[in-house]
Amino acid sequence: MDKKRILLIIAFIAVAALIAFGLFYFFFRGAPTPPAAPPVTAPPIGVLPPAAPAAPQAPVVTPPVAPGLPQATSVARGGLTETNVITSAATQNATLAADGTSMQYWNKTDGKFYRITPDGLVKQMSGETFYSVQNVTWSPDKNRAVLEYPDGSKIIYNFNTQKQVTIPRFWQDFSFSPQSDKIVSKSIGVDPNNRWLVISGADGTGTKAVEPLGENADKVTVNWSPNGQMIAFSHTGDYQGFARQEVIPIGQNHENFKSFTVEGLGFTPLWSPEGDKLIYSVYNADSGYRPTLWATTASTDSFSARKPLGLNTWADKCAIKNDVAYCAVPTSLDEGAGFERTIADETPDVFYKIDLTTGTKTLLAIPTADASATNVQVSADGQYLFYTGKLDGVLYKIRLK
Repeated sequence: MDKKRILLIIAFIAVAALIAFGLFYFFFRGAPTPPAAPPVTAPPIGVLPPAAPAAPQAPVVTPPVAPGLPQATSVARGGLTETNVITSAATQNATLAADGTSMQYWNKTDGKFYRITPDGLVKQMSGETFYSVQNVTWSPDKNRAVLEYPDGSKIIYNFNTQKQVTIPRFWQDFSFSPQSDKIVSKSIGVDPNNRWLVISGADGTGTKAVEPLGENADKVTVNWSPNGQMIAFSHTGDYQGFARQEVIPIGQNHENFKSFTVEGLGFTPLWSPEGDKLIYSVYNADSGYRPTLWATTASTDSFSARKPLGLNTWADKCAIKNDVAYCAVPTSLDEGAGFERTIADETPDVFYKIDLTTGTKTLLAIPTADASATNVQVSADGQYLFYTGKLDGVLYKIRLK
């Protein structure tokens, strides 16, 4: 019994000792002494201490620097080309003057007609003020013009004599003869039986009916040829299949000219100054109903050697000089633009040069001024190309050589 009691006492003392050691270790033991810091060596005066190594980072990728914008050239060479503003005010139906270098136009701001020379000299063509002119059709000699107004009234004004004559309101779509002494137009009566293609003197006298129009007035394009023999084109020929038209030239003396077929709708013609060539635009399903330029040789016997020029634009956005066509071509055209050309009014144009003998086309100029071009003209010396902005009416020029 004594041994057993002695062993229990020893065990109790051992357990008590372990508990006491645990309490001391966890609650009463002092904090460990930190290791001695390495000696600090001061950097030399004026020198920063070295920085600690930086954490690894993803490499910095420098975006490629865009090449500089192309510089505009002063002469058209197929790229960006300086465009000079000739008039700050809006103009209407600007045209090349008889001297072949000046431009003449109606000023929308003050209602007067002006002629501006290449060196910028501006001269009034008349002391008269013509308010709210809607359209101007110039004679080839540029001394006369048919002026049309929003209320339907129309006059022929002679800038040489400073006199005007009033012509019937129901006349429309005018074109002057090559000698500028006559005009052809459509006389549109209320009764279809009283609708005629008519010719009159440039003073409005001596009117004669040439061809009945009936219900087909909208199928006739008035356009007096430079040789004087053809006065219009009729799209009333025989059916040629979908989106193909037989076009019949109309003469002033009932001549029986040979017709020709165009591959599309919306026939819009432009004669060369010599009258031996014709460019025209049409649209069809193959072009997404976008206007496409074609060229053909022209004579009283036939229109032959028709060939596509591979440009989507309208013929009346072109000018022809020395068998070369200068055409304003929209930078883009929506499908169906042939049906509604106003959708291209806000689309800027570039200019192409087309050799009508070979059909070769080259980019001529990208104007520095964005505009949809109308009234494209080339000076007689071939030095300048003029055009009017469709929306702003401003007159521009580009140097060709």
